[in-house]
Parts: sequence; structure tokens; C-alpha cells
Amino acid sequence: MDSEAARQFLPDEQVCVVVNQGNPPVFDHGEAFIGLMAHEAGHFLHHKRKLGGSGHHDRGGILLSSGLESLALDKQPVTDLNAW
Repeated sequence: MDSEAARQFLPDEQVCVVVNQGNPPVFDHGEAFIGLMAHEAGHFLHHKRKLGGSGHHDRGGILLSSGLESLALDKQPVTDLNAW
């Protein structure tokens, strides 16, 4: 776990947990902690909006991607996570 950063969203407790332990390969340019927190906040918002599924998708390089992700957003997560 030296190169991993642990994170989890606990919907029943409405808590996001992020443990800063290195830079996991899903985020580039040292943005691991912020990226992981944004990822978990995305899960929280997805849960609060009562959208189906986990919120993960297969579009690489976009937040909440099931593969390589970044802090970038495209139309779908913006639409899913927007309060309006």
C-alpha cells in the first residue's frame, strides 16, 4: 500500500474517508488526495441525488471513471451531480 491512497464512501453514515498514503496510479501529477476526495464527494452527491448504480463509468480521464481518472469533468458527471 505504499503507492496507494485508501478511500471509501459510507452512504449509511454519510462519511467519506481518505487516507493519504502515496499517489495511486489513477491520478496523475500528484493530485491524489484532492482527486480521491473529489471522487468520494462524487459518490456522496450521486447517492444524495438517488441516482442508480455507483456513479462509475468507462470514460477514461474523467472523474469517477472506473479506469484512469483525473479531476476533469465531462457533460455526464456535471449533469448527474448538479443540484439543479
